[in-house]
Amino acid sequence: MKKSLIIISLSFLAFHVDAQAKNNHLKQQKKMNNTEVLHTANEYVPKGDYEKFLAYCNPATKWVFVGECVLNGKEEVRAYMKEFYIEPPAFDVELAIEDSDFVTVST
Repeated sequence: MKKSLIIISLSFLAFHVDAQAKNNHLKQQKKMNNTEVLHTANEYVPKGDYEKFLAYCNPATKWVFVGECVLNGKEEVRAYMKEFYIEPPAFDVELAIEDSDFVTVST
């Protein structure tokens, strides 16, 4: 399996805090950092439930696949998933580094 380094702007996870508040699962109650929120959202990808994953994203989501492509916005992420995730991908996050609003993930 090809290894990837993905840099994700976690401004997309700010939407998750709103979703948590609506579901009475406040970020403060769970004390989840952005990396944990990303891992939670990623649980939906191997199940093929991309819309639940995308519910954690806001329109300002930015994915940088180093050396490959940049996805700007939730709709570009949705289009990417529709095109490349025909079969739900199986991946393991080997390393996640969080700094402010960014998480860098190596898969």
